Amino acid sequence: MEPLELLLIGSSLAITGFVGFSVVMQYRYATQLVDMLRIYPILIGVSFALLFSPAFLGVGVSTNYLLVSPFIEVVILILWYYSLDWYSDYTSSSFREFLEVIKSDDFEIISFDDYENGHISMDKVNVILRHDVDISLSRTKKMAETQKELGIHSTYFFRLHAEKYTFEEAVPIIKKLADDGFGIGLHYETLSLAEGDRKKAIDLLERDIGVLREIAPVRVVAAHGQKGYKNREIWIDVDKSSLSISSAYDMENDLYLSDAGGKRLRGKNGKYLFDRIYEAKPGQIVQVLIHPDWWF
Repeated sequence: MEPLELLLIGSSLAITGFVGFSVVMQYRYATQLVDMLRIYPILIGVSFALLFSPAFLGVGVSTNYLLVSPFIEVVILILWYYSLDWYSDYTSSSFREFLEVIKSDDFEIISFDDYENGHISMDKVNVILRHDVDISLSRTKKMAETQKELGIHSTYFFRLHAEKYTFEEAVPIIKKLADDGFGIGLHYETLSLAEGDRKKAIDLLERDIGVLREIAPVRVVAAHGQKGYKNREIWIDVDKSSLSISSAYDMENDLYLSDAGGKRLRGKNGKYLFDRIYEAKPGQIVQVLIHPDWWF
């Protein structure tokens, strides 16, 4: 096979592989890739052109290769179409519509402090809205701006050891959110960071709570899910009251809704996950977890 043909084929496969991988993974590990959805058709077109350019350039290609290349393109087009279907679940307009629902007279938006203090409405469905900031600070700001515009407040949980942002980068956003009336919580992962060493994990947890409290009041934490260790299990050895803290996962919910993992939000019957909010009855408590990372 000629060097030019190898280069063209390699470039095409690299592009199609990039598109396919990012779609299949649903951007879980690099959420910014979703911003490229609008140019994926262009990338696919370039890939298609590269696959067939050897023939136009007079470079010989095998019959098998010409049979396989269209198949690759069809697979990628299917994946791209699937990505659009998934993407439609996570639009800013869908998020705004959900906020407008819980802002209606049938619902009461309460904070974790309200829950701890027993300030629960018996005449409406009580909704606690929470956001775990795993990856994207920019989408966190965008989400909070939408909520502020509608007069809705929630609690944002920040990681101090995130892979995609530093705590220093998060500090101005945390301060702004706190000033705007949003709750701030710690999205902790200390047992994982300590690789199961409980004493080290507890020391790190106490430190992280203290560091975050230097920026904003923090009275609630939520475990970050990681493979290998269950961060929630740290409470076996820690008395929450000694840290003046509560855990979002320890509160009693009548209904819990979450977009964790960037999963599809519509079931096989086409029902939208957050429409289940209508299943709750007055006096009940619904905790809703929405990750800013997936919403565009």
